[in-house]
Amino acid sequence: SSLAARGRWSEVFAWLADESGVVARARLLDQSDGEIATWLATLDALAREAAAQPMSPDELAELCDALVEGRAQPAGGLLKVAPPLEDAVRLLTAHGSKGLEGKIVFLVGGRNRMAWERAVTVHDGAVRRTIVGATGPITKQKRKLERDEEDRRLAYVALTRAQHRTVLACIPATRALNGPFVPIQARLEDLLRELGQAPSELFSRVPLDTGPSPPRAWQQLALDVGPPELDQAGLAAPTEPPTPPRAPRVTSYTAERHREASPPRARVLAVLDDPVPGGPRVGLAVHEVLETTPLDALARGISRREFVEDAANRERAGAARRRHGAGSLGDDALLAMVHAAYTTPIAAGGLSLPPLSTMRVAREVELAYPWPEDAHRGPARGADWPFEIDRGLVRGVIDLLAVHEDRAYIVDWKTDRLPAYDPAAVTAHVEASYSLQAEIYAVGVRRQLALTGGRLTLGGVLYVFLRGLDGGGGLYATTPSDAELDEWEARLCARELS
Repeated sequence: SSLAARGRWSEVFAWLADESGVVARARLLDQSDGEIATWLATLDALAREAAAQPMSPDELAELCDALVEGRAQPAGGLLKVAPPLEDAVRLLTAHGSKGLEGKIVFLVGGRNRMAWERAVTVHDGAVRRTIVGATGPITKQKRKLERDEEDRRLAYVALTRAQHRTVLACIPATRALNGPFVPIQARLEDLLRELGQAPSELFSRVPLDTGPSPPRAWQQLALDVGPPELDQAGLAAPTEPPTPPRAPRVTSYTAERHREASPPRARVLAVLDDPVPGGPRVGLAVHEVLETTPLDALARGISRREFVEDAANRERAGAARRRHGAGSLGDDALLAMVHAAYTTPIAAGGLSLPPLSTMRVAREVELAYPWPEDAHRGPARGADWPFEIDRGLVRGVIDLLAVHEDRAYIVDWKTDRLPAYDPAAVTAHVEASYSLQAEIYAVGVRRQLALTGGRLTLGGVLYVFLRGLDGGGGLYATTPSDAELDEWEARLCARELS
C-alpha cells in the first residue's frame, strides 16, 4: 500500500507477481498454466501502461477491467497463453513466462534493445519523474541503474523457468551489446573459459554448426545446463542439430507498401481549419473507440448530442486518449467522428447502403492467407486443395466487415488529413495510397467467403475518411466484379515480395 500511495506501480505489480504467493495459491487450486500466464501477463501490461503515463488507482482498475474483458489491448498486445500441451512447444516472452515452468527451456534473444527512448522514467525518492527529450548525465546514470536492476529481475525469471534443463546460446559478440540478457552472456563466456574441455557435473558444452548463413560464419556454442541424470529419462542433449525447415515468409500490406515510393507531399497536405489534430496517436485512439463502442443506441438513431454527452461514451473516449497519449484530441471531436462513422448512409461508387450501425458487423477481423500463386489460384477459382505454399503468407487486420443482405463489405477507417474530401479528391488519394491494400484485402476476403458455400459474396471495399463525413464527403467505394478480382489476383501473383 505504501508503494501504491507513492505511485510506484511497477514495484506493486512486481510484488504481486513474484512475492505475494498468488501463483502458488493458484497452483494449489489447480488453475491451468494458461490461466496463470494470462493473469501475470495482465499484471505486466498494467505495469507497462502505468510506467508510460501517470495513472490513478481508478484508471488502473478501469484498464484492468478492459484488459480482462477483451475491450482493450496495451501497446505491443496482451500475451495470452493457451493451456499446455504435452507435445507442444510454447513460445513466450520472459515477462509472459512468470509463474510457468517447463521440463526444458531454450532462452534466446535479449542481447539488444532500441537505441532510443521517447520518454525516460526515473524515481526520485517517492516521486516518479518522466522526462521527454534530452536528459543530463545524472538522469542517464540513474536510468541506467534502474534499468540494470530491472534487467537482473527479468534474467532471474527467465533462468528459473526450467524444471530440468536450460539451453542457452552463447554467440560471440561482434559489437557492443545492451540488452537485458547481457549479464547472462557475460557469465556464459566466463563459464566457457573456466570449463574448457573438462567435464562438469552441472554444465555441458555443445558446439553448433549453423552452416553458411548468415554471411559471417559465426561460431555458435550452446551451454546446456541440467543434471546429467536427465539423460536417463530420454532427454539427452542432441549431438547433431537437425536441419530446420524453411519458415514461410509472412508479409502484410504495410510491409509491401513501405517498398514503394511515398506519394507526393501535395496529396497529404492538411486542411488548415481542421479542428481535429493529426498524428498516429490520434488515429489509434479513434480506432479503439470505433472498435469498442456498442452499436445498439447508434442503430436506434441516437442524436449526436446525446451520444457525445453520454457518460459511458465519454469515459471510453477519455480512456482511449490517455492510453494512446492523444491528449490534444478532445472527447467531443472524437465521439463526433465515431457517431458520423456509424450513422452516415453510404452513397459512393455506385453503392447505396444504410448506416453501418444497422448492419451485421464484425470488427478487427484478422485476415491471413497464402500469397497468390499461379499454382494455386484460390478456392474461388476452383483450385485443388491442399496445395503447397511457396511464396509465403499475407496477413492483416480489417477494421470492419459489414454484411447487408447476402453481401459482405470491407470497411477501412481513415483519419488522413486531406486538402478536400469531395469524391474526386478522395478517389485520387485512395488510388495513390491504398489501391494495394484494397487488392490484398479483397482477394483474401473473397477466398474466405468462398468457404461459406456461396451464402455470402464480396460486395465491395469501402474507405471512410472520418474527417470528411460532416461535410458530406469522405466516402470511397469500389465494387469489383469477379473478372476484376481475377485481375487483382493476377497482379498479386506477379508482384515481387519484400
